[in-house]
Amino acid sequence: MNQYLTPGIYIEHNPTIDTKNIKSFSTLFLSFGIKKNVLKPVVLNSLSDIVKYPFLKDDLLITKAIKIFFENGGKKLYLLSLLQKSVFDINNFKEFLSKNCDGLIDLETIVAVDIFDNNYLNKIISLEETILLQNEISKYCKNSFRISISDLPIDYSNKHLDSLMDTVIYYPWIINSQNFKIPPSVYVLGMFSKVAIEDGVYVSIANKRLRNAIDVTKNLNKNEIENLYKSEINPIIRNLNEGVKIWGVKTFNSNTKIINQLRVLNYIKRNVQNIAKWYIFEPNSEYLKEKLTRKIDNFLFEIWQEGNLKGENQDEAYQIICDERNNSEQDYENGRLNIDIAISITKPLEFILINLNRAESDGNQASMSIS
Repeated sequence: MNQYLTPGIYIEHNPTIDTKNIKSFSTLFLSFGIKKNVLKPVVLNSLSDIVKYPFLKDDLLITKAIKIFFENGGKKLYLLSLLQKSVFDINNFKEFLSKNCDGLIDLETIVAVDIFDNNYLNKIISLEETILLQNEISKYCKNSFRISISDLPIDYSNKHLDSLMDTVIYYPWIINSQNFKIPPSVYVLGMFSKVAIEDGVYVSIANKRLRNAIDVTKNLNKNEIENLYKSEINPIIRNLNEGVKIWGVKTFNSNTKIINQLRVLNYIKRNVQNIAKWYIFEPNSEYLKEKLTRKIDNFLFEIWQEGNLKGENQDEAYQIICDERNNSEQDYENGRLNIDIAISITKPLEFILINLNRAESDGNQASMSIS
């Protein structure tokens, strides 16, 4: 059992257990390409909000990314920026993330939009330092129950992957209607926001047409798509009649392998943490256990009804234990309250296998498989 020395909420994920609150689906764009430090998050709720910030020049990648985000249905966007010379002290960068993001209770996803763009960071610092920055974002997201999205360089090689930590990756880059090359993350995060709010956080954004996406920087053949997917990278494909689409639901280097399940799991963790934090230092009584259980049950019941959890009834979808079964006298003496939550999360369909039988004139059948 872990030791807890500072009063607070501690959520542990036990992957072997499977059985309208904060709509926390906002995105944060972190930029290293703006010629200005934006050291406190600024908020954009629509495309028209760009004019409020004169430093968002039309020729900047981050400005194009913001437009793409809203064109693909993004609802709320935070923006932070660090000048290139400000990112070398990794400890300062950690503090910068924590200071600016901890209080954003609706924040779900973070991406460093221009971190692998050839016009910015990697002209000044090494690839190793760039990956170190990306990994700090991933570590922060993992520890705060958020999701890190990482782009890859347009001409990436496996050396970019060897050191990357828990994140979600899409490839290749996308060409918009103005013929600019845009990192796929900004399309993805616009869709994340739109789909979560309109359809549910459990719903996949894969196999949906992206807006203002004319082409991709690399047309992938079947073998390349398969190799990317095996490497836990989600391919971006272009179909002549169906446009540009995301073609995968994988996470990269994560214990939770499916992005939809990770989104639901983190959504639950963030909300349960927010529910529980108000009860620190309250009397550790039966009344408190019942009250916390009731509040968490109300939250889980709502997201089960929305389709985020799997099960014909509540007992199949989730279970909450907060009583003498998991709270001993020693826990009470140590000021601990244990709440065990088991949930069953829906999983997206990835493969369809169809077997056709063709009847021959002699009465025999020939079998054909379509996958």
